Formats: sequence, structure tokens, C-alpha cells
Amino acid sequence: MYFTRMLILCSFLYSFPILKGNETFPGIKTTFVGWNKATLTSLRTNIRLSKDIAEKRIYQNRLLAFKAYLSIKADNGVNSKSVRYQFVEKLKSDKLYEKDFLVIEANRSGEVIELRSFVVTPSGKIPVPVMQAYVYVKGCWRRDATPRRINADLKLDLTASKLGSGINPGDVIVTEFENYSIKTSNYFIYWTLPVNTGLKNTLLND
Repeated sequence: MYFTRMLILCSFLYSFPILKGNETFPGIKTTFVGWNKATLTSLRTNIRLSKDIAEKRIYQNRLLAFKAYLSIKADNGVNSKSVRYQFVEKLKSDKLYEKDFLVIEANRSGEVIELRSFVVTPSGKIPVPVMQAYVYVKGCWRRDATPRRINADLKLDLTASKLGSGINPGDVIVTEFENYSIKTSNYFIYWTLPVNTGLKNTLLND
């Protein structure tokens, strides 16, 4: 599958910091295009660096699948109907983020694929990491009512591990926002997300 399953292991309730305004958040189109370009750059870098032929072909396949998923032809293409574009709209309208945060994109596979994204405020910004889950239902993103603390120390090492030695049973995209803008968007195919990302206890099959 294109993405992976994710189970949130968490405890205690926590209120997300609420932004008082969106003046410094980039426009939705700008964020969408920048995000896509960052993810595509990650895929192309992995294709270039892959020494294993089979792994290289997987990344090449994912590159094509990712563009098809967004329904864009060019890297700077804009598709306001894509689920990622709608997710950016939802983020901006909800104001449930600080200026520095992570977005983890992962799907739950089954008879019906469930599209899911997770917004994480890392520790250091607040006392403990907090995760807010979003699920795509009936054509729109819906936010889980309860943001939760997560059992993870998010000290991210975003260098992909050797295929088969990572912790993710399926594909995962980890995107880092800094000062409301895209810093990196790293695409990990199955079993390549490093153990020391701090996500070992959250990226589990359910």
C-alpha cells in the first residue's frame, strides 16, 4: 500500500496551543506546492542514492504514485481537490499548531483505506510531545476531538535506514514545519524509518 498503518499509543489529555491568528502562515497554495516539492525532492534523492536496484525501483514507483495521488503533473501543480491541499486548508482553519510542528502522513489499510494525518508538537516547545489525529471522511478532513500526549521523544534522525531494518511496516511521510513553512518532507518506504526517530512506539500495525 502507498502509505502505512499507524496506531497512536498515548495517555492523558492535553489542550493544543491555539494560534491567535494566521498572519504569518503562508498561503494555502504556497504551502501545498512547497510541501509537494519537498516530498518529491526526498523521493528523487532516495532514487539517486539507492544502491540496491529493487529499492531504487520501489522509489521510482512511489514517485509516480505520489503524483497520481495528488493528481498533479508538474511539481508546482495545484489541485485544490487533493486530500493534501484540503488538509492544509483544515490546518489553517483549525489553528491547532504552533509555528514549529511535524505532520506524519499515514494510511490505515483494510477493506477500505482510511486516510490519516497526524500533527505533532515536539517536546521542547511544550513539556511533552502532543499528537492530534485527522481522518479523511466523506470528502473532508475531520479532527479527532482529543489531542493526546504520545510516548515518544521526537529527536528525529531523518536518514533512511537500510531497507528491512526500519520500524515502519508501510510507507510514511514525515514533514517538518519551521516558522510555519516547510523545512523538510521525508518519504520513507516500508521498513526504512530509523529506530531512533522516537516514533517506534507510535508506528505499529493495528
